[in-house]
Amino acid sequence: MEVLFACLVGVVGLFVGSFLNVCIYRLPLKEEVVKTPSHCPECGENLKWYHLVPLFSWIFLGGKCAFCKSKISAQYPLVELLNGVLWALIFWRYSFIVSGVFSFYGLISYILLSVVVSTLIIVSFIDAKTLHIPNSLNLIIFICAILLLVLKTYFATSIGVIYTNVAALIFIGGAFFAIASLVENGMGGGDVKLIAACSLLMGISHTLLAIIIGFFIASVVGITRIIINKSNRKTLIPLGPYISFGVIVSLLYGNIIINYYLSLFV
Repeated sequence: MEVLFACLVGVVGLFVGSFLNVCIYRLPLKEEVVKTPSHCPECGENLKWYHLVPLFSWIFLGGKCAFCKSKISAQYPLVELLNGVLWALIFWRYSFIVSGVFSFYGLISYILLSVVVSTLIIVSFIDAKTLHIPNSLNLIIFICAILLLVLKTYFATSIGVIYTNVAALIFIGGAFFAIASLVENGMGGGDVKLIAACSLLMGISHTLLAIIIGFFIASVVGITRIIINKSNRKTLIPLGPYISFGVIVSLLYGNIIINYYLSLFV
């Protein structure tokens, strides 16, 4: 049953991925993302419903607009597939069906975590293109973090998690705020807000793991770009995609990684 549900939520994730593409394109342009029909950014023609089937429409159209034949970026099917796969993985990790029993608490938690992961996908692609993370996206993660804390307190009677996660927000978020304030071109305000929101979401240990993973990969990418002469030391690197990757890994496999690391010292 869990395999079936994982596939179903994965398919839903594919369709939600289409909306993520809309957000990735329109948010930097400050365009409306809900009411305005989907349209080709080149010719402006409104797309039909059969042009919007995740993955398949892009493949059948040969990666081109059905009207003007202009090229459609491979980003569109990539985002759809990525969101679908991650929604399925989150379900596998945080299933709201345990031993055949439905859990309302698990369902709401799953929905909130899926929203967080989808938001991180939007953050990654927008920051990679514009070196800017919209405040609205960080706010969504903050709200999801607060709601998850409320759920854990009410259903799991785990009030201690509030103190630890708020402490993570204060200390980790505060530390990176200080770094951004003191180091010129060190970090953007959006990156600091993203780390702060994820600190409230995950707590100290998982946030530190996410930061280590994200900054390590960002460093490798930055050094590689310098070596192959595609950038210089002053070239700004968008941290949003790397932080987001670290957060997603930490959400999915943080407990496994942390427990394995601690076992090395036992």
